[in-house]
Amino acid sequence: MTKRGRIKVLLLLTSTAGGAGQQNYILAKYMSRERFDLTIAYGLGYPLDREFAGLDLPVRHLSMSRKISPLVNLRGFFQIRRLIKQGRFDVVCTSCSIAGLMGRIAAALAQVPTRIHVLHVYASRPYQNKAKQMIYRWIERGLDRITTRYIAVSEAAKLYGVNTGIMSADKVDVVFNAVESTSACGRSGEEMRRLLGLEEQARVVGTLGRYEDQKGIRYILEAAPAVLARQPETRFLIVGDGPLRPELEALARSLKIDHAVRFTGWRDDVPDVLRVMDLFCLASLWETFGLVLVEAMLAGLPVVATRVDAVPEVVADEETGVLVPPADPPALAGAILRLIEDGEEAGRMGAAGLERARRLFSMDAMVAGYERVFGGRAETGAETRDEVSSQAWPSRTQ
Repeated sequence: MTKRGRIKVLLLLTSTAGGAGQQNYILAKYMSRERFDLTIAYGLGYPLDREFAGLDLPVRHLSMSRKISPLVNLRGFFQIRRLIKQGRFDVVCTSCSIAGLMGRIAAALAQVPTRIHVLHVYASRPYQNKAKQMIYRWIERGLDRITTRYIAVSEAAKLYGVNTGIMSADKVDVVFNAVESTSACGRSGEEMRRLLGLEEQARVVGTLGRYEDQKGIRYILEAAPAVLARQPETRFLIVGDGPLRPELEALARSLKIDHAVRFTGWRDDVPDVLRVMDLFCLASLWETFGLVLVEAMLAGLPVVATRVDAVPEVVADEETGVLVPPADPPALAGAILRLIEDGEEAGRMGAAGLERARRLFSMDAMVAGYERVFGGRAETGAETRDEVSSQAWPSRTQ
């Protein structure tokens, strides 16, 4: 510890993209400055970088890439090792696979007493080449030997690691993700519809995320013709960007639904965008949490989502939304039509989702959970997690 008695913590992440970036930003912004002396380090290249730069904390930019880039990441390893040796940290907390690999090795070499890895996603996740999965799992099991503690963002994230033999259950604390409270920019719904090219009478089905295979956006597009056949004034708002954008735009044209689809690119006014949606749809193939679902629920939106990994922990099926199997466009279409055509049920689910998000996924609870683990007083948070787990994993109690 420092002479002032504060615990020195390094938050190390590959980049500020996605949920890992958002969660680390919340921690950096709101963790107790009296108890913790924080430093943040990450690779550049994403919109949230400038928000981190505005924090009154030491921020270090590293040579790191989310892709397999040996020269870039090797340079980053030596930067991390130097940073850790000079910083004399009590805790090194890593997020993302690349930072988790390099950060834990560098921290172990420097004999940092507490080496924590946050389980946002596994390198050995399903839906990839089996040989890759086996190699990554072998690496993750090896890294477990130099990891003193894990924080899983959901019960599903914890169970995957335990059930595949990567780590033991007693090394993992579950701390649910949260969303920083933000308000809309004050634009009227009419103005937002005009900016996004949405007709006044349109019913809007929205999604938000990176245009990557994981997010299953193609299945939403493939569900759209059946929805439009019954509800032709429906519009699909695809918020985000990514490498699959040309492919997805081509798919919309081939399905002859491009008149009803709006690809927005990245937006920095997400609360305003969510306000124009009538329901939120997430068709992911896997999700260790699904932070965007909390954002949608906080906007009072009913949800249609795939029943994968941690999604049932976030969305209570038939209470705050409708869950369907992954990669199943007909099931997606049926659930979307059900909520579009039954405004009363959609309103009830939206209100229930808002209450659930506020109760179970609060920012204060998330920050307090990390502070407990960083401070060496890990607690189970059993009351909240038991409620979620009983809904998401009924087979364990039957």
